[in-house]
Amino acid sequence: MTSNSVDYLCWLTNESIKVFDLSLNAYSKVIDIQKYDPQIQQICTLKKADKDEMYLLGLGSKNLLIYDISNSKAERVEILGRVSQL
Repeated sequence: MTSNSVDYLCWLTNESIKVFDLSLNAYSKVIDIQKYDPQIQQICTLKKADKDEMYLLGLGSKNLLIYDISNSKAERVEILGRVSQL
């Protein structure tokens, strides 16, 4: 994915979501999913249409992790109903 003209590679492991900055050849962020929802099974991206902003979404069993790649800010949103896919 690309945010603010920087390319990133993201992947999900059992313990974390890793965000790798391809231009720096280094990790930009390692998100410990235990802090948000240990049952995160799926990630996807969302791009804001009018700006070069990218968000990484992680769907868990009870929460949605939203990570703002442009600002390196993560937050958790509680899911009130059953959601099975992003």
